[in-house]
Amino acid sequence: MDDDGVGERGSVLPIVGLVVAVATAVSIGLGMIAHRAVLRAETQAAADAAALAGVVEGRVGAADLADRNGAGLVRFVAVGTTVEVEVRRGGVRAVAAAAPGSNGLSTGPNQTSG
Repeated sequence: MDDDGVGERGSVLPIVGLVVAVATAVSIGLGMIAHRAVLRAETQAAADAAALAGVVEGRVGAADLADRNGAGLVRFVAVGTTVEVEVRRGGVRAVAAAAPGSNGLSTGPNQTSG
């Protein structure tokens, strides 16, 4: 190494470039994960709303409310007073069930998957 530091000129630039590239990749990855989480939550909300509407208004009401929430009704099953629906939105599916409860309507077991 020279005493005047000429041999180290520009050695920081590749490190800074690498740090910026890694930070950008991590930011993009976190953004994609957050987007997927929001999509799952919105799809589950659409399924819950469709199930509740299905108890009151039947298949037509469930399909309409799913559509208004940006989802498509994939399956509608009514057994007695209990309704189970499956909706899809942006490649994510969600299932919800609802039945008339003693204090109004109550949603049943929910599950989401991608």
